[in-house]
Amino acid sequence: MKNFKNYFIATLALVAGLAMSACVDDPTPGKDDAKTSVEVTVGDITPNGATITVTTQGIKEYAYIQREEAIDAAAIFVAGEKVTIEATDVVTTKEIKLQGLEPNTTYKYYFAFREANNDFYGDVNCAEFTTTGYGDNVLTVVERKLDGFAIHVQIPEEVKERGNALRYSTSSLPMYNYSKIEGGMEIDMLLYNAQQFTTTDKTVRYDEYYSYERDEDGNLIENGAGYADPKVPGEPGVFLIGEYGYMDDPNEMVVYMDGEVKTVSASEDDPEFINYISNAIWSYPAGWSAGYYMPMYDWKRWIEEAKNNPDSYDPEKYWTGYYEKLYISTQEPETLAGNVEIKVTDKTPIDACITFTPSDDVLFFNYFICTESEYQNNVMPLLDNNEEHLRWFVGSYFAMMTFGTDAGTGVTEQWLKDDWFVDTKGLAGQQIRVLVSGIGDNDGTKQCFNSLTFTMPEVTLPKPDVVITPVESNDPYSVTFNIKNPDLNNPITEAYFACNYVREFDQVLKEYSYTQLLQEMGNPLHVDKTAIEQINSEAGFNFTIASRENATTRLAMLVYNWEGSGNNPDTPGSQAVAEYTTPRANYPVRVNSTLFETLCGEWEATAPMKQWVAETEESEGYWKDAGSYTSPVKIAAGIEYPETLPSEVYDIYKEWGIDRDKTDELYEEFVGLAKDYNNRTRGFNRLLCLGFNFADPAYMLNVIQTPYDLFISDEFSSATVADMFYDFGPKWNLEIDSEGNVWLPINIEREFPMSTFYFGMDYTFYMLAVGEKSYMGSPVYNSMGELICDSKFPVEVSEDGNTLTIKPIIYNYKDANGNDAVETYYPCVAQLQYGMATPLNPRVNGEIVLKRKGASAQAAKANASVGKANVQSVESFGDAPVAKQRTYSMTPLTIDAAKVRTRNVRETPIDNSEEAYHARVRKLFKQTYGFDFPAKEE
Repeated sequence: MKNFKNYFIATLALVAGLAMSACVDDPTPGKDDAKTSVEVTVGDITPNGATITVTTQGIKEYAYIQREEAIDAAAIFVAGEKVTIEATDVVTTKEIKLQGLEPNTTYKYYFAFREANNDFYGDVNCAEFTTTGYGDNVLTVVERKLDGFAIHVQIPEEVKERGNALRYSTSSLPMYNYSKIEGGMEIDMLLYNAQQFTTTDKTVRYDEYYSYERDEDGNLIENGAGYADPKVPGEPGVFLIGEYGYMDDPNEMVVYMDGEVKTVSASEDDPEFINYISNAIWSYPAGWSAGYYMPMYDWKRWIEEAKNNPDSYDPEKYWTGYYEKLYISTQEPETLAGNVEIKVTDKTPIDACITFTPSDDVLFFNYFICTESEYQNNVMPLLDNNEEHLRWFVGSYFAMMTFGTDAGTGVTEQWLKDDWFVDTKGLAGQQIRVLVSGIGDNDGTKQCFNSLTFTMPEVTLPKPDVVITPVESNDPYSVTFNIKNPDLNNPITEAYFACNYVREFDQVLKEYSYTQLLQEMGNPLHVDKTAIEQINSEAGFNFTIASRENATTRLAMLVYNWEGSGNNPDTPGSQAVAEYTTPRANYPVRVNSTLFETLCGEWEATAPMKQWVAETEESEGYWKDAGSYTSPVKIAAGIEYPETLPSEVYDIYKEWGIDRDKTDELYEEFVGLAKDYNNRTRGFNRLLCLGFNFADPAYMLNVIQTPYDLFISDEFSSATVADMFYDFGPKWNLEIDSEGNVWLPINIEREFPMSTFYFGMDYTFYMLAVGEKSYMGSPVYNSMGELICDSKFPVEVSEDGNTLTIKPIIYNYKDANGNDAVETYYPCVAQLQYGMATPLNPRVNGEIVLKRKGASAQAAKANASVGKANVQSVESFGDAPVAKQRTYSMTPLTIDAAKVRTRNVRETPIDNSEEAYHARVRKLFKQTYGFDFPAKEE
């Protein structure tokens, strides 16, 4: 059984043929004045309402009330609903729409009238009628309100006989249309929308009160279900209802195999399980308790027709059980006499001033600004291409969430550049739509609508350009580029840059062009007014950024002039992209110590750990003891590798299409880099340490891979041989100074990461110094360039040389109140992604102790802790007045007490690209229906 009903203005009236029944004698004028008259008639009658028409002349107001027994005129005016009539000298007709009545019930409504001189007119009138029953209708609209509606659901007998239930849900018209355009199916919308179903007759209500889950006392349930988004007056929506069967077997699924559809129950132990899963077209919702989850659907016909015609099939026609779709709107608002005037002035290729001037009867207004393209492609298809829907759409929840509509009161000026509806760069010559909906009161009972279309002026200037020139330098730890505008008659007003090592840049460029990268993730340089002024000068602006030694850094820029025209950094040979390689750093004075030999060997490290437990509804987040972790550690003078390759390695490279000669050539490069790596390790008076498994096992830090392991791996591959020396690990160093002190140094600005070879994980792991309130990844300097906290952990060596203890960094400072405070840092693993560092959980919470697995050795002098020298707050650390930082702030940042930041005004424009628009609607779709947006059936 299947029905389709289009009820845009849904009344579902079953007219009983009953007009008006007088409860008293026929009303008489009461006076001989022919210009004074009244007439009360009953029109359409439904199970839950009726329409009463009141026609008057010479009457200034009347009142009415529902009572079982007659009531006098004075009492009606005291307790009843009053209606005022402005024009008393002409015949006036008004309709009263009664809602929320009970079916098959007789009602009496009493009317009293008052003339202009305040005298009561004639006798009390009575309108009597009997509401109808629901008949055979499954759905009956029983009430339409300004903020919602109510629908009575009557379970069909055949549904009861099959022992099934009706699942139901509602959606805004644009949300439903979006899902249909993208291939969404009603069987999914009905299953996941707050899990509502019924097996008995009931009245379903959606309004401000009933759209959210409440307890027995009517109180909102915190984090409870939301059954419908907020609705505005006159907003059309869609009500879906369909028949579902009961499922109590979590292993049950519908599969399509060998041209046939069958229902199976298969667990992971079933030999056909994988085959069933790969061919499943419907299954028991994972993690749910038993319920009505199986739609009555012609699966075979659906999947075969959908495969043959995936873009135009109608998923609604395959229901075999009861299914109905009802279009229904909330109560229409009255039309305001006034309006909101729209005026556009001061137009340029990138900006315009839009002034909204409301009339006196407009309390506030909603407005929406978009390009003509966005209007035609993204807005109108959601509204059935019906411009009449725009008056409510502008103020709707959907428009606010997906298009960023705004509200105003009084005369309001809106500059496009100050707005977040559109990115004004590139709008020259385009048409702009301005839509505004005025509201007359806080309930939205009165409304007006206005719109305006205008065209942005064309550009007059050529596209700007920028020239980036590397500046020669002997500094191994920073790179400087000179940035200059070659045409000073066409000033640059906005500049965005992306700067990173070539390795990282090339990874990103696999998915982005330079232009896309800079538009989506570019760093704004124009916030520094001095930088922009210097870029637009003969000398140009020198841009400096931190670097590792012997590393190639690339800088790319996207610039705009005041008209919003931009350069194209993707043009071959563009001077908006430049690279520079830093020189090698000079080694410090060589330290000769027996520790370089005696500390080498196999060790086992142990460290106490703590685990962060996330907050729940019952408790706040907290740290708990996670016991002790152990990790094997190998300390060596450098990387170990054979002089010649085993024969099986050639077989691996052969599988990759690399012959023996090319393999030898690659290994020759490897050996050269390995020697260079080992020389650098010793040159900086360091030892290489491998192994640091102090994190959740999911991060696989227990897997130790040397560069040679990666070279001979049949799984790992890299773009270059040099990448293997960047990726291998987990690696860290011990540094020995001239006094025999041992340190564990960290500096993510100057050193390779701890490791980044893990398969399928887009993370780079570094060692950070992590405290209770802050963390740091490199030495911290004050505003004068003075070192205030070094990023070296003291390491104590026992007298017998068989125990190493990694001590914390102790930092003494003054807090915001001027009191003495201490921050204690331990070495912890952090993942670095898109420039953000996140310490892993669990993390080290005490001294790390290494025990030798082999022979004894001589002890080294224990280090002193960092002294009490500074009085600056941890949070007040400033950058050193040298290079800009590349990926991570050297300033210790609060990590465990982070709170959401709220903004009064949005600081950046909403991205109005097609991809961003779809992302916003899909997010709202999941909020509405509770599941990710379904992909189209292939």
